Amino acid sequence: GFGPANYVYHELNFSIATPWYKSWWFALLILLCILAGLLLFYRIRTRQFIANQKRLESIVAQKTKELQEKNEVLEKNDSIKTRLISIISHDIVTPLKFLHAAGKNLLQNRKMIPDKLQEETIGEMAQTSQDLQLLSTNILNWIKYQNENRRLVKDSFNVQDLVKQVTGILGTIAKQKELQLQTDIDPQLSIHQFYEPLKIVVYNLLSNAINFTEHGTIRINATMKEPDTFRLTVSDQGTGMTPEQIQQILKGDYIVSSANLENKKGNGLGYIIIKDLLKMLGGTLSIRSEKGAGSTVTISMPAAPGK
Repeated sequence: GFGPANYVYHELNFSIATPWYKSWWFALLILLCILAGLLLFYRIRTRQFIANQKRLESIVAQKTKELQEKNEVLEKNDSIKTRLISIISHDIVTPLKFLHAAGKNLLQNRKMIPDKLQEETIGEMAQTSQDLQLLSTNILNWIKYQNENRRLVKDSFNVQDLVKQVTGILGTIAKQKELQLQTDIDPQLSIHQFYEPLKIVVYNLLSNAINFTEHGTIRINATMKEPDTFRLTVSDQGTGMTPEQIQQILKGDYIVSSANLENKKGNGLGYIIIKDLLKMLGGTLSIRSEKGAGSTVTISMPAAPGK
């Protein structure tokens, strides 16, 4: 109604719910999500930094490896030049000087030189020329296989035929020194390996044996010791070697000069070629020798039986 004190009080209770996006747990959730996002971002960036670091390390390692390989090639080429200079300066120039002097002497004084002395001089000139030819062949073979990028293919071949080719080349030299070449090889023995490198290895083994043997027999033996291991041995009755000489030959790039072997002709290049090619063949070299009692040189390598 109207008028003073003409009213009535009523009490009404109600509540207003807080929106979920304004609740404390939502704020806490948002905070946790922000922290989780920061942590995820940190981990992702860390992984990216680690990946970038590994990639850079890989690039640096690759470049370092390439530089090392190039440095090794340069060092190897320098070593080749050094060896060739040493060989040419001593074992090629000296014989050439002898051939020149002996030939000039024969030409100018042939009427005064006795026939026997002329025959001896001509024989020495022929032998020297032959030594130079063998040395030149060795140098060319060595240089030929210094390129590690050469693409070679393994082949199946008969071992006896390979050895016959080598003995056919060196047989004349052995005959001149009255040396006997004996082979003990199964005619049916065939292997699967690199043909040309193995032929050069056998050539150098036999050439060394002939070079340092004055009389007697040189034996060549070849067998399959295991189902896939080929072994070839060359034994001679030559001057032999001391343990120190064997150690020097086996340990590195040591070149035996003529003066190291009691005035015997030789430069040791053959053993360097043998060791270099055995790396390609996956083989090993062993030497048994006694001073004055000859030498036995054995090479072993993996080689599946030829098909």
